[in-house]
Amino acid sequence: MLPKIWPVTCHTDQVGPGSTFVAVTGKYEHGVNYILPAIELGATKIVVETGTGLSPEILAKLLELNIELIEVSNCRQSLSNLSAAAWGYPAKKLKIIAVTGTKGKTTSVYSLKHLLSNAGYKTAMLTGVHNIIDQAVYDAPLTTPHPDYLQMFFAQCIAQDVAYVVMEAAAQAFSLHRLDDVEFSAAIFTNLEQEHAEFYNDINQYFAAKCQIFKHMRLQAPVIFNRDNNWCVKALELAKSLNLNCKTFSFNSCSSVDYLIELQQDGAAGLKFNFTNTQKSVESLARRSLGVGRENINFIVPKLWGKFNCYNLAGVIACLDSLGLDLAQIKQNLLTLQPAPGRSERYELPNGASAIIDYAHTPSSFEALLSLLRQLTKHLIVVFGASGDRDKLKRPLMGKIAAQIADQIIITTDNPRTEDAKLIEQAVYAGVLPVNLAKVLLEPDRASAIALAVKISHPGSMIAILGKGPDEYQIFGREKTFFSDRQEVLKSTNLN
Repeated sequence: MLPKIWPVTCHTDQVGPGSTFVAVTGKYEHGVNYILPAIELGATKIVVETGTGLSPEILAKLLELNIELIEVSNCRQSLSNLSAAAWGYPAKKLKIIAVTGTKGKTTSVYSLKHLLSNAGYKTAMLTGVHNIIDQAVYDAPLTTPHPDYLQMFFAQCIAQDVAYVVMEAAAQAFSLHRLDDVEFSAAIFTNLEQEHAEFYNDINQYFAAKCQIFKHMRLQAPVIFNRDNNWCVKALELAKSLNLNCKTFSFNSCSSVDYLIELQQDGAAGLKFNFTNTQKSVESLARRSLGVGRENINFIVPKLWGKFNCYNLAGVIACLDSLGLDLAQIKQNLLTLQPAPGRSERYELPNGASAIIDYAHTPSSFEALLSLLRQLTKHLIVVFGASGDRDKLKRPLMGKIAAQIADQIIITTDNPRTEDAKLIEQAVYAGVLPVNLAKVLLEPDRASAIALAVKISHPGSMIAILGKGPDEYQIFGREKTFFSDRQEVLKSTNLN
């Protein structure tokens, strides 16, 4: 079990006798509103930003109980610094591998966890799906948690003799100082495309946030880049200017690539690809173990499909090879690799159709996954929506792509949050070309949309249910209620 009370925290759920409470300003609420509850729970130090106005009631309580008030220039930064110090700087004692990029983070992290664990290393994992220490599974609060949680988590890893921590590093985690006191022993930059327009003014600002990862690399720590992504190439140039230990992988042969990949099989039977280590250095582990000039290994991954997953695995293999793991052992362990929850999860339905649940929620991920499914069926149905309070630019693009590729699309809800669900639906619908409008059905209730997709399916049909993946909730306004695409699929099979 993870400890409930923390020495430093920004949330009253973790405050106890002797805690330091940091009053962080959130999107909807200010931490100052929770100072009195924190004091009641036993907080002995309160941290606020300089110039924060405190009510007479708070000031009186601080004076009455002799509680120390600390003023800082940035509460988020201080939350990280104070948490790391309180837990004894546990991140310094761990080997932490970070995965950043727009897509592929979760699959890459799950793959790293599987391969490291099966190579005999005690491994922990931080993702937006689950957090894991060895075999113990915990709920994930965020893609990259707040620093008070992170430092607590790292301390538990130390206590349990964990060797490696693999984690997703979101752009906002750098922008909001969640990773200020964390250094990485390796990193993978998967790709980058337009995303999070609700947080960043443009893609250049988003890119700059991602590139903050370079400030967190330990000396000679390998940084792996997807050379086939233009933004990754730009990031690679920046990393080289900082004298980082850069490694690249690509599906396109060129003189400067370190790892060359050739996709040989992709479909329902899984992936098969050739992985060539082109490095000339005698330091290469693969050179020593295989005794050849250009190492050439065929990897088979029965449970994953899609070139996008081949890219994810190439980055993972390149990373682990750079860290000295045995490629032959990696090859063996990839045979048992399972998809990450909510990533191309496949269910066979009683009527002979298949349902695919996937987290795809960007135009390029729609195109990649749906193009693959298009090759596997003559009847493709897509159920999806778009999230509220998130990037609005991609909504019509997803509608356009889905309608171009599929035989039938059902536009529904996907966490409207504080936006009008009907307006989101209309924005998605607006992207559909006139020639494809006959393919479109509108069903705002997501459960009913999934049931409708099952109802109109038949033997050989594929139903792609996109956007939520493993998430088990819907958010209307600020209220989060239970909802599971997987459970709705299983429930809807009774309709046929």
